[in-house]
Amino acid sequence: MLDNNKVLEKLKEIVPEIEEFLKEKDKVLENYQRILKTQSQKSLKEITHQIENKEPCEAIPSEELELRNDFKVPFPESKEWRNLEQALGWAKDVLSKRTTFAVDGGQDFIGKQLNLPVGIVQTGWFVNHHTSPPSFEKDSDVLIITPKEILDNQSKEMSAETYIGQKRFSREIEKAKEFVNSKKGWEEKGERMPVVFFDGAFVISLPRRQIQENIINLVNELVELSKEAKVPVVGYIDRSNSHELLSFFDSCDDSSYEGEKIRLDDSLLIYGLKLLENWGDRTIFFRSRRRDLFQKNETNDLPIGFVYLRVSENGFPVRLDIPSWVFDEGYLDETIEVVMAECIVGKAYPYCLSSADEMACIKESETKRLLEALERSSIIPTLKTEISRKSLTKLASRGFLL
Repeated sequence: MLDNNKVLEKLKEIVPEIEEFLKEKDKVLENYQRILKTQSQKSLKEITHQIENKEPCEAIPSEELELRNDFKVPFPESKEWRNLEQALGWAKDVLSKRTTFAVDGGQDFIGKQLNLPVGIVQTGWFVNHHTSPPSFEKDSDVLIITPKEILDNQSKEMSAETYIGQKRFSREIEKAKEFVNSKKGWEEKGERMPVVFFDGAFVISLPRRQIQENIINLVNELVELSKEAKVPVVGYIDRSNSHELLSFFDSCDDSSYEGEKIRLDDSLLIYGLKLLENWGDRTIFFRSRRRDLFQKNETNDLPIGFVYLRVSENGFPVRLDIPSWVFDEGYLDETIEVVMAECIVGKAYPYCLSSADEMACIKESETKRLLEALERSSIIPTLKTEISRKSLTKLASRGFLL
């Protein structure tokens, strides 16, 4: 149990250091504010030329910069709302008779409690047609990862938990692909544009190159399929630690700033610059230049981009990973509106993703009940489960053992 009083006492001892850090951070933000102002006055062609040979630059503004003449896109409608009912009314109009799909995943590795390595992946999804009366599907499925598969892929660089995480990611992608396939031809049928919500970034960094490449291939397949079906897919990151936007600003910095370079991330940068002042404001669409996204792309296209969007009165902006075709073919604004509408209904987080999370989450108490059920069952007569003493003590102290 954390002793808050002791923590506060220790923090008092380092107040001068904290104040010095905050002063330096303000200086860093002032420098970025200057960069932002300078770049806002340049054309996209000038910016592209400026950063094209700068290797660390992992993002580039899209053509939306010249359309908006700014790095942000305001959402003035939110200023007109006087109460939650008006916001909900707007969201209802956006979502009415529109199908949204969300997928999320949960995982567990019970090798520490069991006398053999077994992984569990649970994929949850939520399909909402936004009709009256309500019509939706909320379900999940389970994948058991066998001891042989885990041992074959486990190494010093790849833990069992990391491998199970890769399987969870791939199952989520496959489920999203199933839905996208099912919505092919939505325009010909006179339906409103469906939107897929994916919990998290499209590409995650993993230690083993082969696994990373497998994930990139899965993401590229999803992006291509979504383009073919004209179904936008959104990777929703509630608190991003990405540095792509920051690398763009750093690449544009031609000043002689010599202060300490405090390492921010994109969310901290946007928040610190007060770039998105009102609910619903967003950045322009940026194309991601991350090498792991397009190194396999023979045409050197940049298949995925992102925007940062403000969906709460206070707090950091969320990041949306979005395939570049969504912007290129004119579907971006409508896609963003659907995201905002889901966030209004879900109170600053997409309602559809919350529902998918409910189906995917594997709680510690549920794992405990599973282990107890395994001990009592005769599914595997020769299996003797051994819940470790440490695990048993932790479960008891947290109220999971009656």
